[in-house]
Amino acid sequence: MKRPELENLPVLLEEAQGNYSYEDSSSSYSGRFILFSYENLLAIDLYAAYFSAASIRYSPDSTLLYLPMNGELLIMNRQDELPLEGWEIPISPLASGYLGKIPPLSDSAKWLGDSFVIYKNKLSYYQNKKKELVKIKAMDWELIRSGSLAKIANRAKHILFKKGKAQLILDFTDLAIKKLDPSLIFTLTPPEGTKIIDYR
Repeated sequence: MKRPELENLPVLLEEAQGNYSYEDSSSSYSGRFILFSYENLLAIDLYAAYFSAASIRYSPDSTLLYLPMNGELLIMNRQDELPLEGWEIPISPLASGYLGKIPPLSDSAKWLGDSFVIYKNKLSYYQNKKKELVKIKAMDWELIRSGSLAKIANRAKHILFKKGKAQLILDFTDLAIKKLDPSLIFTLTPPEGTKIIDYR
């Protein structure tokens, strides 16, 4: 599952770490995560205690989700939601939430109270007076971002994702710039025998 656009040359990547927690009406769990960012690519690894819970590789054309406990690798279009049992999470807005990015071409825009709202593909992107992204809304979910990781402009320190009675919280605790080979970071090589499910 190698990204063809990546070269075997070290470049400067963002490495963010933090803690996550999830809860809904029937269950809750928490753990830690590590996130790498380079241009429009994201690599996110979730851990529960000392065990790997999931690996996500996001790019502008597709998303890969590896679930080691299930022995499955899921391949999805960029706009698809992660098919987590009972609670689907759209990965593209989560990427926008971390990066603080708003689509370059909007369908429309207007001031709503103290917020400048940009509408694109049935999503509403809220900016404050400093032109910082503070919220993304859809019909059935909402993402709220706050704080700032000071080393890089426009990186959220706290992300709250709410959908119905469920919520996912990402708390970023550290951000560093490292010189690494992106072809190693953004590639998923699951073990032999992994079931590959293509949702595209």
